[in-house]
Amino acid sequence: MSNRKKQSVSRKNGDLNNLKALIGNNLLSIFNNQCFINGKPTLEDIDNIEIKCTNGVLVSIYLLSDGESVGSDFLPLEPDFSFEHENMIFRFARNDLSISLKLTHLIGKSIVNVQGIIDTYYNNYELLIGYKIIFDTSDYLVFYNGGDEGKLILNLLDLPNSTRLVNLP
Repeated sequence: MSNRKKQSVSRKNGDLNNLKALIGNNLLSIFNNQCFINGKPTLEDIDNIEIKCTNGVLVSIYLLSDGESVGSDFLPLEPDFSFEHENMIFRFARNDLSISLKLTHLIGKSIVNVQGIIDTYYNNYELLIGYKIIFDTSDYLVFYNGGDEGKLILNLLDLPNSTRLVNLP
């Protein structure tokens, strides 16, 4: 596994800082690598997402190796690929989330803020488990690690008691 998706305590602030690049820019596209198992899409797991703005800024948001955290960087998503496992064919292909999740009304809208979603565990151990991306329309997208599955939700944020929103550093 590449270090790109390796979880470490030291990377949280860097991952949060990467999202600053989105603020003040207009959304051009939002893609994921949709998983197909034997030709059928898996709709529960968004996996990783790639956000591109009209000025060329590109930020990818993805699940980390610990199965609980999320990370981010300025690299594009991995190219399409496939593999076979236990008589099943897994194929990952680029998917336009603005169409499949009915987010087209956000294309061209300005991103005005981004917040991190932090979950606090025993001994005050904190993990970055998601991001809230806020648009000038007051709409917002929440990407989070939902039990080793990437989730993307529009205008809904239901945080457990151990979780809080934080502003970018």
